Amino acid sequence: MKTTKKYLSLVCCAICAIATCLALVACGGGKAARGAKMVGYWELVSGKADGTELTEDDIQMMNDWGMKVVLYLGEDGKATLDLFGEVQDSTWDIEKCTLGYDGETGTLELADDKLTFAAEETSLVFKKGDDSLADQIKTDRESEKITDMGDPDDGDDGTTSSTEAATVPIDPPVTIADDEIVTVVATDRAADEWGQVGIMLTITNNSDRKIGMSIPNDSCAVNGVMNDNWFYTAVLPGTSATKLCAFEGIDSIDELVNIQCQLDVYDDETYEDIASYPINIQ
Repeated sequence: MKTTKKYLSLVCCAICAIATCLALVACGGGKAARGAKMVGYWELVSGKADGTELTEDDIQMMNDWGMKVVLYLGEDGKATLDLFGEVQDSTWDIEKCTLGYDGETGTLELADDKLTFAAEETSLVFKKGDDSLADQIKTDRESEKITDMGDPDDGDDGTTSSTEAATVPIDPPVTIADDEIVTVVATDRAADEWGQVGIMLTITNNSDRKIGMSIPNDSCAVNGVMNDNWFYTAVLPGTSATKLCAFEGIDSIDELVNIQCQLDVYDDETYEDIASYPINIQ
């Protein structure tokens, strides 16, 4: 149902622990030798984040979507971390086996051809990859440049979107849920400055626990056509949030008619299903 977005949220949360590391320190004797063995490309295969296991199947599913986590440690002291297409460059000390990022301190251990990163409640395991992973980093880096430049068909400076930001109120607003768990109201058809087009949802968590919300792609149709969507949010107990549920392939708010979806609500800590609500907006 919402398993896909659960895994995505979980894995992204775990990997963010790497990006905020100040120093990854390998302990024990023979540091220089162990550091030399760490040189090369590494690919995430499993781990644990905040007590939740990330299995090899979980990571393989992400890889099947073309979303990989690659760590490169160069013999020249250069390091690169590719987090699902977001490339970050840094440096590392091959003698001390330290990798510089801002944040907290973790450890690197090399055993049985696996490189393990550990910091507090996070433990992530990498397997040695080959030089083909360099192409992954290169492709992701180039994609970032294209994204930063903007679409060639957009404004001359590449900073504007072909979809103009706009908001049209849904009159009357559509109440999707209103119970002891959550209140959700669709208030507007909207397009933001990044070209995302969808429905603006106002959410109030009426429960005593943090809830997560997502809309499964296999439940979502716009004007009689199945559409993928970009929607996930987490709301603390007793608080409210406003979130855009954007639909892929929709270029104008005028196309947002006859929307049929399913909103899934679950415990954001345990991922236990709580409730599901139909969305019907004409």
